[in-house]
Amino acid sequence: MPDQRTVSPLGTSSGLGALFLGRAIAGLLLGAAVTFSATDHSAAYGSVVFGAWAVLQAIVVVVSAVRGGRGPGQRILLVQGVLGGVIGAVALALTGFGLGALLLVVTAFAAVTGALELYRAVRIERGSAAGRESLFVGILTAVLAIVFLAIPPDEVLAVGLIGGYGIVVGVYLAIAGISLRMPTARPEGAREGAADRGVES
Repeated sequence: MPDQRTVSPLGTSSGLGALFLGRAIAGLLLGAAVTFSATDHSAAYGSVVFGAWAVLQAIVVVVSAVRGGRGPGQRILLVQGVLGGVIGAVALALTGFGLGALLLVVTAFAAVTGALELYRAVRIERGSAAGRESLFVGILTAVLAIVFLAIPPDEVLAVGLIGGYGIVVGVYLAIAGISLRMPTARPEGAREGAADRGVES
């Protein structure tokens, strides 16, 4: 049975594990869509896969925020999901507008959601078991925004970076999600004490 201990202001380990795993699947799908598309790394294709990923992740985040309650962490998570989904929809709408549009929407997404992720990690989840995951993803997302501001206008490079980001975030959150959903191992001493009490009874 999954451990239900509270590990974050956002909820129990089981709920957070589901959130992380949902986001991990979305990220890995993004990475796979880029990696296995050897013939198309155009800005249009990048806008489609990025927009679809952003909308999918937004659905996961919003559902988790709604199910998690009404605390400040859930409100920030809800705002993050809604804004991410809106930017993803914009990316899909701007599919035919070229590389400039792709760079703009990815930078906007990374700046907005990265800042909200970092805010949650530092101000709300500090000291919790989930805080380091939010901090890592927030930093990586903020770095993506900076990189997209600095890179030369190259379609293959931009789309490749999007895929790489999805893979790194997906793998990291998959590990975090699986760890949070695993039952906590009992210390050896506690197990021995329980066994002794059983014998005495």
